Amino acid sequence: MGIFGRKKSEHEKYIEWYYQTYGEYPQGPDTSGQPYQNTAPNGYQNVQPQQPQYDQMQRQYAYMNYAPQPMPSKARKKSGVSAGAVILIILIVLAVIFILPNIISGYNNAKEKREVQSRAQAYTESDYKAMCKAVSYDEISRHSNAMKGSFVTFSGTVRQELEDGLYRVSTKDYSDDIVIRYSGTRLLTGDKVTVWGESSGFIEGETVLGAKAKVPEITVVYADIIKQSQT
Repeated sequence: MGIFGRKKSEHEKYIEWYYQTYGEYPQGPDTSGQPYQNTAPNGYQNVQPQQPQYDQMQRQYAYMNYAPQPMPSKARKKSGVSAGAVILIILIVLAVIFILPNIISGYNNAKEKREVQSRAQAYTESDYKAMCKAVSYDEISRHSNAMKGSFVTFSGTVRQELEDGLYRVSTKDYSDDIVIRYSGTRLLTGDKVTVWGESSGFIEGETVLGAKAKVPEITVVYADIIKQSQT
């Protein structure tokens, strides 16, 4: 409020702001038109600052009082999650879903192969082969989990190398398949083999038509090629 409770005009607010900012009243003519330095409130009503200083100060006053203030830096940082963080989270989730299971599976397979080889080292080759029981496809496919860890042997034809050291072997013509893991001499498609090793339960995969399938798996210690592939 101004003098005697009257509401201050914008011009009066400007004069106060100028005094608080610069410690003096702006220069301007009195009612007689003569320039003077206004130093006391009793000349407050007569102050009319000269141009262009008056316009410049008014613009500065208006900006400082009415211009929107920028958002503080801390507030801007809390406004949301960055796109880079979202992409990183998505990549981590995909890695957990698709990559981690394969890593764990590979580790478990390698561990099992080492354990099988370690147990086999306690016997001579002839003794190990003598301990292995001959099994048919029907027997091992029905009771593969129950037979897990048993020493077994069977004969068949290599039909496909699924990956390095992993083969699909048919006990009949292109049917009754058993998957073997063997790290010895590479086997070729068409080789007729007899293998000795430990039953590892089932391995899950897909047929050529894309259907899910569970096939008996054997970790092989010894493999003899009875007849080599002709292709």
